[in-house]
Amino acid sequence: MNQLHPLDSRSQRVRKVPDPDGALAGTPSLQAGPGSAREQTVLMLQGPASGFWSVLGSTFTAAGMRLIHVNLALGDWLFWRAGGKRLNYRGRLEDWEHWLEALVEREGVTDILYFGDRLPYHQAAQRIALRREGLRVWAVENGYLRPNWITLEPFAMGRHSRFTRDPETLRYLAAEAAEKHPEAPSRKPAFGHPFAVEAFCEVTFNLAQVFGRVAFPRYFSDKAVWPVVEYLGWLPRIWNSRKVRRHARRVERDFVAGKTPSVLVALQLETDYQIRASSDYTSQREMLEEVITSFARSAPGDMRLVIKVHPFDPGLINWGKVAARIASRAGVAGRVATIRGGNLTAMTQAAHGVITTNSTSGVLALSVGCPVRVMGDAVYDIEGLTHRGPLDQFWTAPQRPDPELFDAWSRAAAAWIQMRGSLFDPRGQRAAAREIVERVRNHRHYWQTWRDPAAAGASTPCAPAAVTAPSGRDAARERRPRAKAEKTIATH
Repeated sequence: MNQLHPLDSRSQRVRKVPDPDGALAGTPSLQAGPGSAREQTVLMLQGPASGFWSVLGSTFTAAGMRLIHVNLALGDWLFWRAGGKRLNYRGRLEDWEHWLEALVEREGVTDILYFGDRLPYHQAAQRIALRREGLRVWAVENGYLRPNWITLEPFAMGRHSRFTRDPETLRYLAAEAAEKHPEAPSRKPAFGHPFAVEAFCEVTFNLAQVFGRVAFPRYFSDKAVWPVVEYLGWLPRIWNSRKVRRHARRVERDFVAGKTPSVLVALQLETDYQIRASSDYTSQREMLEEVITSFARSAPGDMRLVIKVHPFDPGLINWGKVAARIASRAGVAGRVATIRGGNLTAMTQAAHGVITTNSTSGVLALSVGCPVRVMGDAVYDIEGLTHRGPLDQFWTAPQRPDPELFDAWSRAAAAWIQMRGSLFDPRGQRAAAREIVERVRNHRHYWQTWRDPAAAGASTPCAPAAVTAPSGRDAARERRPRAKAEKTIATH
C-alpha cells in the first residue's frame, strides 16, 4: 500500500523536531545503524516484583549495551541477578534528583528504564529527561492488551501517556503495522505461571522494602497501605472464599442468562496509581457514588447493576457494604449486587455495558463490541471507541465501539507500545526482554510521542497528577475540548 507514514514530513499534522541523533520526527521510520548499541548506556531503576528485570538487564548486556542498575531498596537488591555496574542509593528522596542527574552526566546515560512511572524516584528521571538533550526515559508496565502483553512507552502511561488518541493517526499506524503483521494482535494466552509464583514474588519484594530499612534507611515507599496490613486483609477473604464464590456464581449465572439488562462495573485496586494518578477520584467510593446515583436517576426500572471487585483486592474495604449503602440511599438496593469472582469475559459478552475508572477490562469489553464508559482517563478513551456522552445517557443509549477503529487501536498499540511477554513465565520474560532491547536499540523508530503535553487530557510527565474530589464531572467532560487531530511531537 502507498500511504503517507504517520510521521511523514508531508503530513499537515506533524511538526518536525530534531532528535539527539539528528533524525527528524517527520521522516519515515529509521533503523538504528550498526554499532549503535555500543554507544548506548542503559540505566535501570526499580523494576517489578519478579525476576524479569534481571532477565532484561542480561539481555541488554548480551546486546552489547553498557548497563547500570541502581538499588533503591532491599527488594531491588534481592531480585537483581544481572551484571553491569550496580549502585545503591541510600540518600533522601529530596536529594535523589540531583544525585541521579549527576550519575547520568558522569556515566553518559542515554536511556533510563523503570517499572511504575508514578513512583517519585521515576518522576525525577522524567523531569531530568525534559531538561537533557539525548536522554530517553522508558516506562515498562503490564500491558493494555491482555493477556500476556507488556507495555513499553516513552515517559509514562495512562493519563500521562503520549500515545496518540487521534483516530486518523491510529488508522495510519495500524495500516503500517498490517503490512508487516497482517494478523490482528492475539488475545489468546501464550504464557502461564502458577499464582503461587506471583504471590511469592510480590510478598517477598514488598516485605523486603518494609524490613530492609537497615540497609536502605531513607527509602521513600509510595505504598498507600502498609504491606503487612494489606496481606492480613487476605485472611478473611480466604476464610470466606467458598461462600463468596457461591454468591458470585449465582449472580454471574443470572447476568449471563440475560433475563434482565445488566451493566457491569469493574473495580480496580484502590491503591493503584491508575486511580490515584489517572483519575480525578481520591477513592473508588466516589466513583461508585456517581455511578449508582446516575443509575437510580436514569436507568430503566428492570436494569441491574453488578459491581465486580478486582480479583487481587485485599479486602480492606468491604465494597459490598459500600455499594449497598449508596444503593439504599438512592432507592435501588434491590437492583445493585457486588461480587468477588465471576468470569469477566462471559459477563462482558452478556453486558448491556461496562463502566470502569480506566481498567484494562475496558479493552476486553471493546474487543467484544460491548459499550464502555470510562470514568477516569484511559489511553483507549477515544471518540468512536468509548461512550463519550453523559453518564445518564449510558443506561439507555450507550455508544457502541467502532470495531474497525478498535482493530486500528490494538494494531497500532501492539506495533508501538505493546509487546508479547510475561513478568513471571521464563519464556515470556525472554520474549519481552528481546523485544524491549530491540526497541530501545532502534529508538529512532520507537522514540515517538504523538500527544502535545499541553493538549486536553494530556499532562507533562514531570508533574504528579492532581487528585481532587469530583464535582459535576459530566458537565466538565462535555466542556473539555477534544483535539480533532493531535499533533505528532517527537520529544528529543
